[in-house]
Amino acid sequence: MTKALNLLGAAMNWQAALAWVQTKNSAKYLGYSDWRLPNAKELQSLVDYTRSPDTTNSAAINALFTCTSIINEGGKGDYPWYWAGTTHLDNMGGVYLAFGRALGYMQLAGSSYFTLLDVHGAGAQRSDPKSGSVTNYYLGTDASGKSVYGLGPQGDVIRIANYVRLVRDAGSTTPQQVATPTFTPAAGSYSGSVSVTLASATTGAAIRYTTNGSTPTATSTLYSSPFTVSATATVKAYATKTGMTDSTVASAAYTITAATVATPTFAPAAGSYTGSISVTLASATTGAAIRYTTNGTTPTATSTLYSAPFTVSATATVKAYATKTGMVDSAVGSAAYTITAATRLPDLLIRTAAETAYTGDNVYNTTAVSQTKTQTVTAPATASYALKIQNDGNAADAFKVTASAGDTAWTVKYYDALTGGTDITSQVTGSAGWTTASLAAVGTKEFRVDITPLATAASGAVKDVLVSVISVADGAKRDVVKATTTALVTTRRPDLLIRTSTETAYTGDNIYNADGTSQTKSLSVASGGKVMYALKVQNDGNVADSIKITGAGDQSWTVHYYDALTGGTDITPQVADPAGNGWVIASLAAGAYKEFRVELTPIPTLTSGATRDLLIKAVSTTDATKVDAVRATTKRPMVRTESTAALDAPSVTKFGNALLIVWKADAASSWVQYAQDADPLAKSATIIPGAPGENGQWCAAVTPPSSGHYRLVTAATVGGVAVTSAVVEVDYLP
Repeated sequence: MTKALNLLGAAMNWQAALAWVQTKNSAKYLGYSDWRLPNAKELQSLVDYTRSPDTTNSAAINALFTCTSIINEGGKGDYPWYWAGTTHLDNMGGVYLAFGRALGYMQLAGSSYFTLLDVHGAGAQRSDPKSGSVTNYYLGTDASGKSVYGLGPQGDVIRIANYVRLVRDAGSTTPQQVATPTFTPAAGSYSGSVSVTLASATTGAAIRYTTNGSTPTATSTLYSSPFTVSATATVKAYATKTGMTDSTVASAAYTITAATVATPTFAPAAGSYTGSISVTLASATTGAAIRYTTNGTTPTATSTLYSAPFTVSATATVKAYATKTGMVDSAVGSAAYTITAATRLPDLLIRTAAETAYTGDNVYNTTAVSQTKTQTVTAPATASYALKIQNDGNAADAFKVTASAGDTAWTVKYYDALTGGTDITSQVTGSAGWTTASLAAVGTKEFRVDITPLATAASGAVKDVLVSVISVADGAKRDVVKATTTALVTTRRPDLLIRTSTETAYTGDNIYNADGTSQTKSLSVASGGKVMYALKVQNDGNVADSIKITGAGDQSWTVHYYDALTGGTDITPQVADPAGNGWVIASLAAGAYKEFRVELTPIPTLTSGATRDLLIKAVSTTDATKVDAVRATTKRPMVRTESTAALDAPSVTKFGNALLIVWKADAASSWVQYAQDADPLAKSATIIPGAPGENGQWCAAVTPPSSGHYRLVTAATVGGVAVTSAVVEVDYLP
């Protein structure tokens, strides 16, 4: 009959399992030295076939025993195989018992790959190579293309490393001895004292010990917790447990020497420093007294007794040692300090909020020369200036900031950050100023000032704000910058300009009135023709503004407005809105403009010489008192004729770009004379010969050189005397 022992651990090959059993026997594990691997039948006796990973989610082992959990080759939770001491005749394979799945790689019918299956079932007895590599047993690949390894017709999975259960014969009479006590720390020399811990590997063993070198007995001190050895001594101990033989006596000799006080430490450490430093001394030995010198000499019992940090303001070597009654004095500690004289140099820099680079780096003065920034803002906008204090000295320093305050026309606010931050105006503008935290050499602190003109500020008013920074360590060291802000008063000024379609330059720039004076354009148009006036509205104010356009619509003329010079959207309903709502141009930036046009066509029944006087206005939607207007005056050409006895009055018809003139004259020759805005009988008049027709009809085609007002007459020689018709006046538009 055997007893099986559960051991949790790692898998190992068969030879390693045998060696591990021998190790346990050498250590008299649990007081026994006759442990061995179980044979196949002994392992088989532990199997419980009513249990398995797939049916009860447990190992196929008697419930008295446990199994380590593993992850198998298929990635599932499982239980291991355990080595038996039984081996095959060829001595190549060792027997194992599968308390988990007995897996194998099978190539199913018609398949080119191998599938992992529980081919033998939990509780199966199989064999595994005693040593070697799994890769020596290559079968092929699984469905994912991964290489698989197995042996035999069922492709038994190869592990080589399996788990171990120890057994021993139940009838064994091997005596069990309690494990000999161990000592922590080990025997040796120690300073001051040592805390000794005793232990036995035998669970539940009692330990008795002595500290005077004598052999412990059943009446010696019973160990319960670590004890202190403060003088040289030999500790001996043995362990006992009912049912087992006593352990052997163990011994540890401890040599205790007087403890040495911990050597003093120095803070800060030795090195180079600027200005001065405060030196702190300390010893890790509680209650130790420290004596020190600052002139490089070795301290003695009469040297200065350390009680608090002290200042070193010149180059020096500090030495110190520590003492305590009953202990050995510490070694002498030393720290050499090189002290450089401190320089104080505040540097104040400035930039506008829109800039990225500061002005004034390495410029130091009290007048803000070469470190001034300017901005112009329209009330109530704010001009923001970023400020930066830079410690250009070689030692840490704090800095005091003082600056100009606001007044009845200006608000001046200071904040301790470039955005957001705390309002520090009262400190900065107060007598005490605002003081920064200590800044290391080359350290910086940024803050800002916001300057806002109020409604009471006159246009063009200037606010100069001087900001001063002073070294707290040396009040004579300061730097100053200046922020100069100019206020502008908001102005709204729409400017409406006009030109004809043949012109390139607009009329009316910087002329502002509501009746079109000095910003009027005139054109003539024949019946069936059309004229176009280009219009441009310009924001001459200093802020963005929305501008409304109004103008009259049809009145015996067809009038159309468009939002572009060519094409565009018809905006006539808005511009000519009877309610005066007009066409509103969305916000125009200061100096920006918008071009549009108006087209006029006389209706066919319009009387000759009729005029359309069109007044177009641009109004600021923010300030309705700001208006500008232009005027477009369009005339239909007038033809005025008077009959005479000598000649019939001619008729004038526009034909393309020419004037076709027809008249009746009973004469051998006849002609037309015309001139622009002048007497058509003048010597400078142009003469066009007539062409005779039937029944005394004459005709001529006249093409004036340019648009304008022309006067013309027809003339003929009748009875040897030249006669003329009445003057005909024509407004010509090509």
